[in-house]
Amino acid sequence: MKLTKTKKRLVAILAPCLAILLAAFLSLWLTGVLHFWNAGMAALMNEKGNYAYSVQEVENTATAKLDLAFLQNNVGLILFEDGNARLVVEEIWAEDSYLKLGVRCYADYDFNHTTYYLPTSVRETGEVSTQNGATTIDCIGQGPMYHNYYYVILSVPDYNKLEADTAALQLTNLTRYSYVRTEMGTTLI
Repeated sequence: MKLTKTKKRLVAILAPCLAILLAAFLSLWLTGVLHFWNAGMAALMNEKGNYAYSVQEVENTATAKLDLAFLQNNVGLILFEDGNARLVVEEIWAEDSYLKLGVRCYADYDFNHTTYYLPTSVRETGEVSTQNGATTIDCIGQGPMYHNYYYVILSVPDYNKLEADTAALQLTNLTRYSYVRTEMGTTLI
């Protein structure tokens, strides 16, 4: 079978293009970039290679102002922030005498580190207070983990006893999780 001049040109163009694409894919795969794009903040957490892992308790964070009169005004409220790692109210609802806050715990992560904060999953994760009283915050559920955040539910019992339009919300027990690469290399595969 004889190739025509047009087919020869097409092969001459496509062969180097395919070789470049294959080389690019292999380099992204071998360096772990594809895994990072796919797994997000979990790329280092699930890695079996060279990383340092640390857990640190954080107490008495900054106070956020909670709107008790119009609960939906709290959607988007930042409860805690450290660089790109932050806790943001995604949804809020009242259930019996409880106030529930669905919170996204975003991570600060890149190819070499992952840092995120989670409320400690115990009673008295924090406090909501007004001039006439205070009540504790419980973290009633942690997880699941998504590409760049954890989802937790915070519960405020007896919030209807707080007789005010606004309240101060302070998280007193956060846990900081940090994964940091200790050596550069192809350890993400």
